[in-house]
Amino acid sequence: MTVNFTCSWPGSDLSPNSRIHWAVRAKATKSLRNEAMLLAITHTSPEWRERVRQAGRLAVKLKFVPPSRRGFDADNRLASFKGGLDGISDAIGLNDRHFKVEFELSQEPIKGGGVMVTLEPA
Repeated sequence: MTVNFTCSWPGSDLSPNSRIHWAVRAKATKSLRNEAMLLAITHTSPEWRERVRQAGRLAVKLKFVPPSRRGFDADNRLASFKGGLDGISDAIGLNDRHFKVEFELSQEPIKGGGVMVTLEPA
């Protein structure tokens, strides 16, 4: 069974290139982590999560849909979503080192941006 949901666009506070105070970054990371965890719990069943834990592997596909046509660096987008991956890990109870992550950066923006997440037992 495939699970789909959309997380918020990781703000500039989460970019590896931002030069902000560590506490500001920590707050933004915690917010994204909690959002991803709640979405993953809401969109999955306890049985599904148990099946993933038993399989020991999870395929995670991320599609970054930007808020504007401005050029965004793909590898920075993935790094900025680290808190989101940690939240998914928290929800499922599987260490994210067992994730098979694929990602892409869309060229077509949507208002506010977002990260389309697809989870599938691997």
